[in-house]
Order: sequence, then C-alpha cells, then structure tokens
Amino acid sequence: MKITVKEQDSYAVLEIEGSLSVDNRNYFEKYLNQYCESGKSVIIDLSRVTYIDSASLGAILLYHALYQKNNLYFIAANVNDSIYQMFILTGMPKKIKMMNTVVDAADFIIKGDE
Repeated sequence: MKITVKEQDSYAVLEIEGSLSVDNRNYFEKYLNQYCESGKSVIIDLSRVTYIDSASLGAILLYHALYQKNNLYFIAANVNDSIYQMFILTGMPKKIKMMNTVVDAADFIIKGDE
C-alpha cells in the first residue's frame, strides 16, 4: 500500500493505492492519528484501492467516530466500484460520510468550516 498526502489548511487528502489490509493497518492508522491530533479533517481517496479487509473497514469506522468526537470531518471519496460493493455489504454508506469526488468532499469541509 502507498499513501500520498495532499495537505490543505483545514484538511488532508490521503490518496491510498493498493491493498488496505491488516498487514498495513498500522501504517494507515499512523496518518489518521497524525491528522486527528493536529485538528485536521481527512478525506480518504479510495479510487486506487484494490482490496480492503474487515480490519481496515473497522479502522475506518473507528476513526470516523474519533474524528466526529473531535468535531472534524472524515470522508471517504472516489470509492471505486469493487470497494463500494464491499461497503454496501457491510452497511458503510449508512455509517460514514461518502462523497463522489475529492473536490465534493473538500467543498463540503470548507462550507462546514465557514
């Protein structure tokens, strides 16, 4: 898995590429912890994720709740079709904020911060 970060004033975009699994969960969580502690919202761009396991889905739910508790946004964006099917099966769209594009998610965060 590779994570590319694009930071803005009030949020960071984490572009995730490859497999998001228990094998690299700590690496993923390192970034999520860092931005939550620094008070930045996060957009996770899932367009290039090829696989996601239940441990990673659990981490997304956990961090979504943690970000909400800290009055920050945690948004999944650009969820590709195969990953979206996994999200549907596990009920994720009802549990976390999802947007079609990173631009939509960024606009949502910026308007929410005004």
